[in-house]
Amino acid sequence: MVALGITLPAASKRVRIVQSRLVIRFGAGYFGFMSEASDGGERSPIDKFQDELRRVGDALPGWPMFLAAMLLWSLHFHIHGNAARGYVDTASIFGWLNWVYTDPDSTYGRYVPWIVLFLVYWKREDWIHIPKRIWYPAAAVLLLGAVLHYGGYLIQLSRISVLGYFIGLYGIIGLFFGFRFMLEIFFPFFLLLFCIPLPADLDGLTLPLRVLVSSMAVGFSDSVLGVDVIRQGTNLVCADGTFRYDVAPACSGIRSLTSLFLLTTIFAFTGSLSLWKRLLVVLSAVPLAIFGNWLRLTSVIVVAEFWGQEAGKRIEQNLGFLTFAVALVGVMSLSRLLEGPRIPNSVRLQLPPLTASPFRRRCSDHPAA
Repeated sequence: MVALGITLPAASKRVRIVQSRLVIRFGAGYFGFMSEASDGGERSPIDKFQDELRRVGDALPGWPMFLAAMLLWSLHFHIHGNAARGYVDTASIFGWLNWVYTDPDSTYGRYVPWIVLFLVYWKREDWIHIPKRIWYPAAAVLLLGAVLHYGGYLIQLSRISVLGYFIGLYGIIGLFFGFRFMLEIFFPFFLLLFCIPLPADLDGLTLPLRVLVSSMAVGFSDSVLGVDVIRQGTNLVCADGTFRYDVAPACSGIRSLTSLFLLTTIFAFTGSLSLWKRLLVVLSAVPLAIFGNWLRLTSVIVVAEFWGQEAGKRIEQNLGFLTFAVALVGVMSLSRLLEGPRIPNSVRLQLPPLTASPFRRRCSDHPAA
């Protein structure tokens, strides 16, 4: 068989027909030109996915030029994107991001663009029928992204350049597909902000969170649990000297807060909620992160009171997931509450059909002259 680089003996006409079908099916499956269901069989998932991609492409007029503009914008940031060479010697903003994502606290940023692409494709029925057109005012958004990039480049703050890159992408989308399309994809596009890594020095933000959580844990332990704990700034000291802890910046909850903001934004976008309810779900990340961190710190105090400092330390090191788990349950409960009660399908089928009122029936029986 020439197409596969294999020679098979064609002993009969039936063998030659089988060889031809193998060649056609191989070529169709590899290049996507034909469908395996051409003989009337069921279409494969790959064929259905290809058809869906064609439908999406038909709904985006001028998509080759759009992709070219996105490529040129990205190429500029690859060649002339990073001015801070003190940590990693690369001119690419993507190379700088790749280096930053080696930090375990920031590695989630690698997966955010794939989540955004999935959500945009998953919600395609919401935007696929929106009229698309060139919208020139979106060039102002693109210009804003360029100004932010060059400002960050001059002062060697690569995070500002990353922000400018994403704002420029959003401007290109609006330029090619219009204002309504920009509004429709704003929520998933907002997730790209989580690709921007947090600064290394966050004392100005973590210190208030540490003091707040420490005060809450000490107050609850003293008044409710009867555990006498003294707070000195962010240091927690047992009155009898059983344990002594320092709520470090890493324990402030800022990392879990960032992850929860990402999680709540995804929940808000995927649910059938109005705009204000979506914003409420997103903002719920703050109290949920604080509550989860308070619960973990209170658990450490209780365990340390009964079993000593080392036992409390093990709880603190191994219960990091508690903050995230509590917040996850809270987000799911809040989303379910805001969506309201759901009517089962069995009840919906039993509802009587809508009929015209007796007044309308009388009017229809006696039309006006």
